[in-house]
Amino acid sequence: MQFFSPAANLVGIDEYMNAPRGLAQFAEQVVPGSLRVIAAVGDHRNALIMYEVSTEGGPIGSKAFPSAQNWLLDETGKIKVERIVSYMVPRTG
Repeated sequence: MQFFSPAANLVGIDEYMNAPRGLAQFAEQVVPGSLRVIAAVGDHRNALIMYEVSTEGGPIGSKAFPSAQNWLLDETGKIKVERIVSYMVPRTG
């Protein structure tokens, strides 16, 4: 698995989950219930979702993350490549 984002380019599930800029570290800062899905589309090989989440605390602080995330699946349906384009803005409210 390969992961590309503004914060990191990671290879392999262990790095994706546990690297200093991996999913687990980011997820710990996400405000529960803050996910707002804007749009989603996909087929058997590709998926795209546009969404926004908010963070609180930790090194990121209080921010909103508008994002677009794309997954390319392999022939067995597992994620082969994940790309995310996002930016952070101060959270209002």
